[in-house]
Amino acid sequence: MNTALPYTRETGIPYEVELEIVRTDGSHGWMLARGEALRDASGTIVTIHGVAMDITERKLAEEALRESENRHRLLVENSPVCIHEIDMDGRIASMNPAVFA
Repeated sequence: MNTALPYTRETGIPYEVELEIVRTDGSHGWMLARGEALRDASGTIVTIHGVAMDITERKLAEEALRESENRHRLLVENSPVCIHEIDMDGRIASMNPAVFA
């Protein structure tokens, strides 16, 4: 965010950034910061209004999902059993390497 706020102050273009933070207790977390410039009647930027939200739970859930998807992918790719997916039209959507063994 060290460049987002000055850039918005200079250009008036809104910003949105995700920031990794270290809390006062030493734990790590994530914040989402958004802001926009407010102008006076002459168009001069007079202030920036914004909000910051703790998104740590969302980031942890995203990481857990990535790990789960990776475990599932490895399980399917390395399974000696043929595994395939069929879409709603009855076509094969995907299959693992065991299909070709």
